[in-house]
Amino acid sequence: MKTIYIILIIVAVIISIYGIIYLSTKYAANVEIKRLNRIKKIDEKIRYPILEDLLKFASEKAEENNIKLIPSFGTLLGLVREKEIIRHDYDIDLFLYEEDWFKFKKIMKENNRYKYKEINHLWHHKYGIYDEKTELGIDFERIYNSNKEIKLDVFLSFTGSGVRDGEIIWKEAFRKKFKKDIFEPLEKKDTKYGSLYFPNKSEELMEIWYGKDWRTPR
Repeated sequence: MKTIYIILIIVAVIISIYGIIYLSTKYAANVEIKRLNRIKKIDEKIRYPILEDLLKFASEKAEENNIKLIPSFGTLLGLVREKEIIRHDYDIDLFLYEEDWFKFKKIMKENNRYKYKEINHLWHHKYGIYDEKTELGIDFERIYNSNKEIKLDVFLSFTGSGVRDGEIIWKEAFRKKFKKDIFEPLEKKDTKYGSLYFPNKSEELMEIWYGKDWRTPR
């Protein structure tokens, strides 16, 4: 009988933990969705120059401090496909290796041009800078470099754009692992926003993230 009670207690604890994780993640997702809904209403003529200035500012600070900024997701897609930020995008995404991530965090926290933000939500950790008036900003995500693979830090993922439906993709709530040669060696490139470090196989990453037709704008 005692064994049954212990099992029931363990099950109850596990259910409670998963319930807390689900509710807190859902809350964080709703906050992000509301922010994106506000941002998407900003006219491109206002939005685009702010995003460009944000990326220029970050790349300038990174260059000054010998830090490698790695464009990711929609930012990488735009730079590879169109040589610039995608016109209809709403934020900038950048990766940094763990050591650089912590070093740049201090620099961004002390900057006097943009507002600093930090998210520490269970397994969802990142920081960024943003334009206070519009909430447009940059997210700095952390990646881990091991002997055999590259791991991306965890962040919330949504079906669609997240703006339309906001459903969390639970299968992506884990660190993503990639073969090392997809990212390394990084290739330093001069862009219209300053020097950035591109993954070794950017096109392969685009296919993983956006499908085989990633070259066709949608």
